[in-house]
Amino acid sequence: CPVASAAFTACHAMVVARNTGTSVRQQAPLAELGSPVRILWSQPRQSPLPRHVGGTLHAIKAQFFSMDLDKDGRVSAGEFRNFLWHLNLSERDFQKVWQRFALSMQGSAHCMLVDDLVFLLGRAHARSPTVPIDALVCEAVVSMLGRRTTAHIDRDLSQEGKGVGFRHACGLHGRSYALSTLLQLAVPVLVVHGLVMGEVNLLVAAGVCFAFYLIHVFRCTRLASAMWNREEGMESVMTIMDRPRYEHPHFSWRVQCYHSEERTGTRTIKDSDGNESVETTTEEVRVNTHSAKRSGVIPSADRTAMFVPNTCAQQVQIHTKLYLDFSASDYLLQFEAWALFHKRDVHQEKSRSEDLPSRKSGCLALWRPGSAPWWMTTECYYCSSFFLFSSLYRWFVQSQVGEQTYTYSKACHNI
Repeated sequence: CPVASAAFTACHAMVVARNTGTSVRQQAPLAELGSPVRILWSQPRQSPLPRHVGGTLHAIKAQFFSMDLDKDGRVSAGEFRNFLWHLNLSERDFQKVWQRFALSMQGSAHCMLVDDLVFLLGRAHARSPTVPIDALVCEAVVSMLGRRTTAHIDRDLSQEGKGVGFRHACGLHGRSYALSTLLQLAVPVLVVHGLVMGEVNLLVAAGVCFAFYLIHVFRCTRLASAMWNREEGMESVMTIMDRPRYEHPHFSWRVQCYHSEERTGTRTIKDSDGNESVETTTEEVRVNTHSAKRSGVIPSADRTAMFVPNTCAQQVQIHTKLYLDFSASDYLLQFEAWALFHKRDVHQEKSRSEDLPSRKSGCLALWRPGSAPWWMTTECYYCSSFFLFSSLYRWFVQSQVGEQTYTYSKACHNI
C-alpha cells in the first residue's frame, strides 16, 4: 500500500518515488495501518534481489529501483500505475503505455525489467543527461499517447522499433551483396561444367572462387565484423564505445626495399615429332633486401562527440571510423623522414597505419539482453556462408536491424 511521497538525490541525478509501499498481513484490517491510506493494488511480497545502480546509466537504474516497491527486480503493472498516479491516466491509456514499457515476460504476466526502461530512455538520457529521469518517463508516456516526439525524446515511442528495411540495406551494402552473389553463382557453375566436361582447370577455378568468396564474407563484410563483436545491454555497449575516447592513437610503420634482377635459365621443349630442344629463357625477378618497422603512440586531444545509442530497433549494427587531424602535428613529416632514412635500395614500399587500441570496427548491439532472434547468430552466419547463401542471409539480417556510424576524432600533437 502506498503511504507517502518521497524524493531523494542519488549520484547527482534526481530520482523520484512518488509513493512508497508497505507490507501488511493479507487479512489485516485497515485500522492496523494507522494513518489514512489508499489501496491501489496488492501482491505477494517477493524476496528482495540485489541492486546494481552504478555505471553509465546509473540514474535510469536508480529510478527503476525506486519504482520497484517490493524489491523483486521487476516493476509490475500496479507499481507502475502507482508511479504514474499524478497523470490521471484512463485504463485504456494506461494499458497502451504499459504495453510499450513492459517488454518482458515473467511466467504468463508482462512486467518491466531494468533493461526495458534503459532501452526506452537510454537515448534520451544520453542526449540530455541533466533532465530528471522521472521527467523523461512522463515525456515517454506523452510520446506513446500520440505526441510522438517531445522536448527530449526524438522518436515515436508508441511504435515498435524496426530495422532499416530491404531497400535501405541494399543501398548501404549493395556492392558487397553483388560481389558475394557473383562468387556464389560462379562456384557451382564451374563445378558442374568441370565435372561434365572433365576439365580439371575448371574445378581448380571453382576452388579459387570459393576461397575468395570465404575471404570476402568472413573478412571483408561489415556484418561479419559486427557478429564477432556482439554485445548485449545498452550500458555495456556504451562503455565499449566510450573507452577509445580516452586513448591515444597507436601507429605502425613498415618499409621494404627491393630491386629487380634479370635471371637467365634454360628449359627443354618437345616439338610435335617428339624432338627435344633446349631454349634459353630470361625473366625479371624481385629481390627483397632491407626492411624496417616502427611503432609507437601519437599524443592527441579527443574531439569525439558523446556516443548516443540509436534505438530505432532493439538490435543495431554499429560501424566505427577514426579521423585523425594532423594539421598541428609533425607525424607525417616524421614518417617521410624515417622512410627516407631506411631507403637502402632502388625501390621501396612503405606503409603506415593508425588505430585506437580498443576500437572495434564493428559491433552488433543488442540493447535488450536476450532480444536477438534465433537466426541472428554466428552459427547461422557460418551455415549460410558455407552453403553459398551469404548474400541473401546478410541482406535479410541487415534489413531487420538498425544502422549507426560512430566516428572517433583526435587532434594529434607532435611525436
